[in-house]
Amino acid sequence: MKNTRKVANILHHPNSAPWMKSMRKLSGLAIFAVGFVAWHAFDLGRGEARADGSSALRYHYVSLDEALPPGFLFFDPIALTNDDRVYLTVWACDVNCVPSVAVYKNGKTSVIHPGVTYAANNGGTIGGSVITDIDNFIEQAALFTQGRPVEVIPRLSGESTSHVARISDSGIALVQSDSATSISTFYLYKHGTVTPLNLGTNPAGFVSLNNRGLVAGRIDEPGPNDRAFRYDPRSGVVNLLNPLPSEPESWGQAINSRGDVLGYSFKVGALERIGVWRDKTFKTYFVEGTPAFPTVSNQLLWNEPGLIVITRTSLPDLNSYVVPKPDVRVKLADITDTLPIWTAMLDINDHGDILGLGGSSYFNIEHTFLLKRVDGDAAAPKTAPQSLSASHVVMPQRRQCPQKIPSPLSKWCRE
Repeated sequence: MKNTRKVANILHHPNSAPWMKSMRKLSGLAIFAVGFVAWHAFDLGRGEARADGSSALRYHYVSLDEALPPGFLFFDPIALTNDDRVYLTVWACDVNCVPSVAVYKNGKTSVIHPGVTYAANNGGTIGGSVITDIDNFIEQAALFTQGRPVEVIPRLSGESTSHVARISDSGIALVQSDSATSISTFYLYKHGTVTPLNLGTNPAGFVSLNNRGLVAGRIDEPGPNDRAFRYDPRSGVVNLLNPLPSEPESWGQAINSRGDVLGYSFKVGALERIGVWRDKTFKTYFVEGTPAFPTVSNQLLWNEPGLIVITRTSLPDLNSYVVPKPDVRVKLADITDTLPIWTAMLDINDHGDILGLGGSSYFNIEHTFLLKRVDGDAAAPKTAPQSLSASHVVMPQRRQCPQKIPSPLSKWCRE
């Protein structure tokens, strides 16, 4: 680990705590992202940005604080699908904390099977793991579908623990497999067929895939030389995606259906360009880390129509943002009827609805929510958005919860 590096092997939401570019050390957890279609300025279908730089996008806050079912201590929100199903890991804690895969829809949480949720697709398949050793929290990659038997993915030779980090709508699972010495490798799995990913010897993070099985992410190169990459398992070639000449490093965050890669061209703790690589050419969509926009962010989300979410910002910025078109960034708190003071967004669906969590101060997780996209000016807040107070806390202070919880959000336990 490099103690000057940004925390970031967050294949998944979320995962996944401090992910600062100013720290930049590996974490081993997973986080999700989705695709992007438009290369040039695009139409979001429900409103272009206005001439004053504001956006016709509007959001309604829907609390998910009541999603915790009876008999469980807390939950981790993980994935959001196009029909607004929210996939969770719910935790029942005694001597050990025991996880279960669950889904929340229309005010009801259904517990599906013991295990950990890491990803879900729009067809209802959940990627995650079953626990084979609760005392040491050893996982084995598995696929869950409500009402069907669990498909446990056989271990690779030399594997100690594994989980499904991503699952595409086409049914391809991206599996992270770790050895007893914590060396991570990745492979694709579908219908019993394993396709190893030869990503090289350096650690990889933010690994995502699209419906064709193309993979993107970030490879940790020695020194301040991290590189975004795109990988085609058919050719076995890793294509490094270079930053612009003005910055030393690049990170890939997500890949869309056509193979475009969303990410950063950046200098640690300073200027960072948010943009898209089409083939190997980087197009800038927004520049931050400047006097005008001093935000330094640590994660980007994407949906297939092309809406970008900027989140996991470093102090003193507590906000999350959307980029509806190039050179326009909109604070979510300005276009949502209510929102916690601090937010971290976890997933976005193709309608533009956003799954997130937040609280009254930095990393103080007090609320889980869904931001529902609404049409037109009729839904605009008539006054300044109000910040939520900690009137209903569903997740306890993670500093007090047990240590053996390797879920995408569990690092908040260890602050």
